[in-house]
Amino acid sequence: ARARATRPLDVIEGPLMAGMKVCDIQPYDVQELMDELRKARKPATLQLERALLRGSFNYMRHVWCWSEPEANPAIRLKMPKVDNGRDRVMSADEQRRLDEAIQECRNQLVGPTMTLLTETAMRSGEPLEYACWKDVDWDSKLLKLRDSKNSMRDVPLSPKAIEALKELARLNPPDPD
Repeated sequence: ARARATRPLDVIEGPLMAGMKVCDIQPYDVQELMDELRKARKPATLQLERALLRGSFNYMRHVWCWSEPEANPAIRLKMPKVDNGRDRVMSADEQRRLDEAIQECRNQLVGPTMTLLTETAMRSGEPLEYACWKDVDWDSKLLKLRDSKNSMRDVPLSPKAIEALKELARLNPPDPD
């Protein structure tokens, strides 16, 4: 099923932009491609496709010093709204299986890290990529994430999350940065 989801789309008849010179690609060409992809892709995937195109055009312009197209044709497109909010909670059985798997894990950092993630509902990369020990406000029980997906935000820390952080600090002595 995953291979089917990532293979080229059969819904696109004709090459659309494939046969065009980069300098000839206009926003309406990219919009036409997005409209065709919309028939078989979810909004979040469409945004990723557009981001790839936008980044490619920016790369051509800034790194390869191409002067055409003058404006990035993959910006200011009419795109569907992405609603990928999370409202699901693990079932008791899922929690039990996760706990069992953590107990079997040889890496002692996995358990407290998973506790921190489940207690705070942070995205999996946030504590690894953005969190610093100096950003933990132990008195206010907050973790101040500086560069998360939605810019800066405060993550409330439950008693279990605080204990998980203390365990992580014990296992891996904290560096303020």
